[in-house]
Amino acid sequence: MALPMVHLLMAWEWAQDKPELRENPDYYLGAVSPDAIHVRDGNDKSHKNEIHLNNWRRPDPDAVLRYWIDHHAPFDIGYGIHVLLDGQWAVEFRARFPEMLLPNGKPDPDIYYNDTCVTDFRLYAESPLRPFLMDMVAKGHAPADHPLLTQTEFEGWRADTIGFYQRPCPKDNPVKYLDESYVREFMNTCGDLMTLTYERMKTMNATQKSILDRRSTRGFSDVTLTEAEIQTLVDAALASPTACNYQDWHFNFVTDKALLKEYSDEYRAGMLAQLDGDNKEKYKKYDLFFNAPLVVFITLPKDPRSRFAQVDAGIAVQNLALSAQGMGLGSVILGRPKEVLCAENRAQWEKRLGFMEGHCFAIAIAIGHNTVTKDAHPIGENKISFVK
Repeated sequence: MALPMVHLLMAWEWAQDKPELRENPDYYLGAVSPDAIHVRDGNDKSHKNEIHLNNWRRPDPDAVLRYWIDHHAPFDIGYGIHVLLDGQWAVEFRARFPEMLLPNGKPDPDIYYNDTCVTDFRLYAESPLRPFLMDMVAKGHAPADHPLLTQTEFEGWRADTIGFYQRPCPKDNPVKYLDESYVREFMNTCGDLMTLTYERMKTMNATQKSILDRRSTRGFSDVTLTEAEIQTLVDAALASPTACNYQDWHFNFVTDKALLKEYSDEYRAGMLAQLDGDNKEKYKKYDLFFNAPLVVFITLPKDPRSRFAQVDAGIAVQNLALSAQGMGLGSVILGRPKEVLCAENRAQWEKRLGFMEGHCFAIAIAIGHNTVTKDAHPIGENKISFVK
């Protein structure tokens, strides 16, 4: 990807209206530091996308935003600026210079590495900012508790970066494509995504953070919820909006572990009866509620007043999910409990779960202290349209 002077010049240019960053050494050290993975892996690039927050081959601003939510010191802002530049760089030069690409879609290494290296050395030699930028990198402090790289790796890369320009340029062929004018043109456009992502981080609030951080949890500890936690969830459920304020829904808060186990056992028995072989073995110990200490069953009248009652139930279960997340709890929204409530023991279960007379299952949610976690799910392309 882009070499250090491109990153440093872009970091300087982007920080001109940000006095908290403009002369901060940690920020500039961060702006070259994602490539410290080379201290660990050398020329092996198998971890580079991970270290670059999924921005090595294409921009992923949401990944940078998630990183910045939890890590937003000046070093981290520089780190994010680096990877956002690289993601755009990878897309831009491929689109601009297809003749530089091999049949497999990768850049011709002889051309690419010559162009980037020669151009970067020219930027270093000709930029009046060189003394300032190198001084910033030399004075910067790397964090000891970075989630992806060690302080030793950061220090090693700082030394490599400064020493890189103390030697003759390792390439000397004429530049064919990625010259200084191309770099300047690229820098004039790539800052917009950095600014948008940074502004999203700066305007982040607790609710938005809960939305972005929440994952479906399929593993809960045995720790029960406190009365205060349950009451907070009750408040969130009852505060959810409904069409015309009809409030057709009803919430059944079930904490009886024996009852939930019996319900799950019945569900599992029905499921296993339809499976065979490996699938049957896989689900022999399946717990429908994943050991959650609380399951909320949301029900609706068989003939609700509102034609939007199902939508209202969906809104309510999301209120519960976000309230749980805000309290540091995990949750998973469940539709599968309906299968037991469509079977022969339906009436018995409706009574045991406390369903109101004439009500039927809409949706459920299991809530508790999570014991497992996972990455955010990938977002499908073309899911958003703008009409202006």
